Amino acid sequence: MAAANKGFTLVELMMTIVVFGILVAIALPSMRDFVDEQRVSTSVKEFIAANRLARSEAVKRGKRVTVCSSVNGDIGSNVCALKTNWSSGWLTMTNDSGGSGGEITARRGAYPKQLLVEATVTALHYQDTGRIETKTGVSPFFLFSVDHKFVHKVCISINGHVQIHRQNGEFIPAC
Repeated sequence: MAAANKGFTLVELMMTIVVFGILVAIALPSMRDFVDEQRVSTSVKEFIAANRLARSEAVKRGKRVTVCSSVNGDIGSNVCALKTNWSSGWLTMTNDSGGSGGEITARRGAYPKQLLVEATVTALHYQDTGRIETKTGVSPFFLFSVDHKFVHKVCISINGHVQIHRQNGEFIPAC
């Protein structure tokens, strides 16, 4: 009587590898989309937290607090970039004049290249009442996305309250 062979044949091993490869090929794009979606969501939450801090600091200190796009938040630059693309980072600072040079209370360095942060304003100026100074009377908003996918629209009312709208198909709700 012949002894039973133990182990796998080469054909069985190759079929297992092929099936595993197909499963990885199916799952990888979904995983990449999940990571990108989480990157946008995390960035939005961080930005909202910075704005809540700025608003509360303005009320607590009784002076103006500015959140602005940064020239380069990574290297410790304390200069507002005054541009509507906030992808290079942002600063939160106390100041009376609205320009650069105040005490930095929060900072965010540049986002990864794929993450886009576009805004309708170059800076947000919170008054000591917690309201946002605006020349137009229109609430500013920010669009966060990864290569224009997974768009999150962050609307900040004149009163300083924040709303988040996620893209639904091709439609992004108005503020």
